[in-house]
Amino acid sequence: MADKLEDMESCPYIYLTLVRHGETPENKNDIFQGHLDTILSEEGIRQASLVGIRLKDEKFSHVFSSDLTRARMTAEAIISRSNCCSQMKVREDSRLKERGYGVIEGCSRSQFFQMAAKENVKPSNFVPEGAETLREVSQRVVECFNAIISEVGNTCAGPSTAEEKGNQKPKNGFVSGNETVNEDCKNCCIGNLLLVSHGGVLRQLFNHFFVELESEFPVESRDVSMVSPNTGVSKFKIFLNEETKFPKYVKCICLHDIGHLKEAQ
Repeated sequence: MADKLEDMESCPYIYLTLVRHGETPENKNDIFQGHLDTILSEEGIRQASLVGIRLKDEKFSHVFSSDLTRARMTAEAIISRSNCCSQMKVREDSRLKERGYGVIEGCSRSQFFQMAAKENVKPSNFVPEGAETLREVSQRVVECFNAIISEVGNTCAGPSTAEEKGNQKPKNGFVSGNETVNEDCKNCCIGNLLLVSHGGVLRQLFNHFFVELESEFPVESRDVSMVSPNTGVSKFKIFLNEETKFPKYVKCICLHDIGHLKEAQ
């Protein structure tokens, strides 16, 4: 694994920060939201402010959000507190919205369990009428992620020929403000991407990294499958194939981190 990562350090990479939206009243009351367009609670607004303060020195090159209000409010709160990119536009993408839960949206978790029991199906396998399957969610989320990474890679990547590379100026502007990176590795960072989405979406994306891509995680597999807490921060380096600009290797820096909330207690 160490040899693999050493090989990757000379490859272009995108620094990726993923954040789950702040708390909503439905989160607090254990209500399924799915595609319901809910808003942040007072606590969620506070959480979004705190994660914004945490990320205020990040030099983001691109900001993407689910098109649902709770995610967009969180993304806008983060950008509004930035010392580097407070005027940056948040790009909404409907493919980043939460899993659709069909008829169970707006219902409590206990109602979900009752419905699953009535159908004699384990809750983990139960798909309510009109809901997306996990496979469908994973497919749209991974397609969206690959499209975003490819776009950022092709937009920000440096020259492709050996002669052009010899004349290339270092691209230090997008490296995370909170991470110490050696100079050689800094020169390979071609973008710093913020993506704000939902617990179910992020879980599918993390599982994709862990299972389907070559990757390095500092945690157990069960942690990868957890639902991120509200405003949980996860950071990755996404190393790219230089030709296709698709993800080649993923290194996890942190996962589901809520240090900004703990410090405020």
